[in-house]
Amino acid sequence: PTHHQNPPFPEDDWSQYDGLVEQGATSLVWSIGFGAPKFPAKLDTQKTAIAVAKKYGVAIVSSVDTKFHIKGDAGFVDASGGVISTSEAVLTGLPGEYTAKPAVHFADL
Repeated sequence: PTHHQNPPFPEDDWSQYDGLVEQGATSLVWSIGFGAPKFPAKLDTQKTAIAVAKKYGVAIVSSVDTKFHIKGDAGFVDASGGVISTSEAVLTGLPGEYTAKPAVHFADL
């Protein structure tokens, strides 16, 4: 098996990605967030998603809270690193006191 020593976040352990791809994963979900220690605040998420897709040969689907999304638009990236167009569905029917405007972006992989 090939294990990647130089992921976009050098201090992170990417063995889970290696293992998932070795087991036949064709797409990976990337939960982008600031919960991880040393998350780079000015990370270009689109550039990183493209690099990971190319390195592993899998599609990348990102999940991100847009208020933390600093630069780029990771969205959906195909296995060759091409950005996939998405559609948006705004969630409705939420309680009146809920002031956020949540939406779901979706695409065909």
